[in-house]
Amino acid sequence: MFFSGPSVHNPVKVVKSWYKAYNENLKRLKLIEDLNKPFKKPSLIKQIFHRLTNK
Repeated sequence: MFFSGPSVHNPVKVVKSWYKAYNENLKRLKLIEDLNKPFKKPSLIKQIFHRLTNK
């Protein structure tokens, strides 16, 4: 988990640090989605095998 700095009690600083952490987590999620994208679609070999065995 990413943190954007030490804890604070000033409401403006709390919102700023929350916003920084939120943006960092969005970047991390986007990176994970991009890394997993090739594995979502079945490979050509798997598609051919599935068609041959399920007739």
